[in-house]
Amino acid sequence: MQTNILRLDKYRIVAVLLLAALLLAGCRSGDKTSDAAAVDAQASAAIAPVTESPGLQLVVLPDAGQGPLMQAIDSAQESIRLKVYLITLDEVVDALKAAAQRGVDVRVMIEPEPEGGGESNSAAFEELRSAGINVRNTPSTFRFSHEKSLVVDDRRAHIMTHNLTYSSFNKNREYEVIVDDPALVAEVAQVFDDDWSRRAPDLDNSLLVWSPVNSRERITALIDGASTSLDLEQNSLLDEDLNDQLQAAARRGVAVRIVTPSVDNPADREMVQIDGLLAGGVEVAFLDTPYVHAKTILADGKTAFVGSQNFSRTSLDSNRELGIVFDDAAAVNRLAAAFLQDWNAAEKLAAGQPASPQLPPGEVIPWQDAPQYVGQLVTVEGDILDTYNSGAVVFLNFSKDLNDFTLVIFAEDADTFPIAPEDAFRGKRIRATGEVELYRDRAEIIINSPDQIEVVGDAGSSGALDAAHEGGVAL
Repeated sequence: MQTNILRLDKYRIVAVLLLAALLLAGCRSGDKTSDAAAVDAQASAAIAPVTESPGLQLVVLPDAGQGPLMQAIDSAQESIRLKVYLITLDEVVDALKAAAQRGVDVRVMIEPEPEGGGESNSAAFEELRSAGINVRNTPSTFRFSHEKSLVVDDRRAHIMTHNLTYSSFNKNREYEVIVDDPALVAEVAQVFDDDWSRRAPDLDNSLLVWSPVNSRERITALIDGASTSLDLEQNSLLDEDLNDQLQAAARRGVAVRIVTPSVDNPADREMVQIDGLLAGGVEVAFLDTPYVHAKTILADGKTAFVGSQNFSRTSLDSNRELGIVFDDAAAVNRLAAAFLQDWNAAEKLAAGQPASPQLPPGEVIPWQDAPQYVGQLVTVEGDILDTYNSGAVVFLNFSKDLNDFTLVIFAEDADTFPIAPEDAFRGKRIRATGEVELYRDRAEIIINSPDQIEVVGDAGSSGALDAAHEGGVAL
């Protein structure tokens, strides 16, 4: 029992230090090369796919494969709580069914409307329900429930960056932190139970990192508290505030390195933000293989964050997400080794590379061109061919392809429209103004107010904008 208390105190200390870091960061100084070199030296050691120490394990994918997760499900004797954004892997579904058949209380929560549509989850949902398993959609309170967690027998919790898909275990760089500290396990289980019952959890004194409650605060504190080095693997770099904090860290002498997914067309990604990072002294590298779906931060080679949180406003402020900050030496060193392996294999970017094109203020562009202007305020025009209201979000779609640019209106904002947006704009030619953002590689504008959108005609009405776009004329 004393060991568990000491472990809990350790996590509380890490959480408190993160909150204090915002006040202390401006007073720190140091040699940014010394600790970074030490981390690189440690990371050059042999790499094992699973690192274990008392109370905490770090699993690295795709190195470890699906074995650790499957072993956890297969070992369950009393209960399983699983919350996931995407689940398409048959082996996981079969393991959950087998657990239920041997008398384990299995409960599963699945995001009903993942990016790209809910069809990807519906097969698993129906198969689990047909097997008699308690399965529910995640709450509509959040834009997306992007958390990936597993609690087994109320004794062990898995906090994951990965979904339950073939790519996650075989093609992606992912991480999974497994903890057995009773307080941490209880916190993950309690939030699961509250989300299951549609109650608001009490997270005022949480030990873990939760969106939309404290992710921004705690990730900012970790960045601001670094004195020598910050090494990140991140799937998305769209949040301007966090990117500003990374640049501020570089300006005060911190060595900041980021590995992010490689892209064929920089205009399709957050190149404006990446250019800003490069200009601000941050080193950025694109990695082809494995695909970087991970979300990690390593500060000063001593403290680490692993979670489901992308660097985006949606992920930090609107989603349900879960992460953990830890300072376990073995796990931190393993994370550093994986980062260095990826950094050495990645393509380093140079400052001053071309950014997305810049638009003159007030210029109207065809909706098809919006992905070129990520991070910029634009006015787009086009026909709304299809609309969809999920209950939490209204989508105004310019095409039938769910990967194309779209307009997004959250439920609380949709209520401010005199006519339901899905009815008011379907079959209409519209103009909409807002900042182009990316979510999982799809460009979108979030409409917060009726003032951002206007009807200019019926769908199919011709105009100079269409003619110019089809003819390649610059407007």
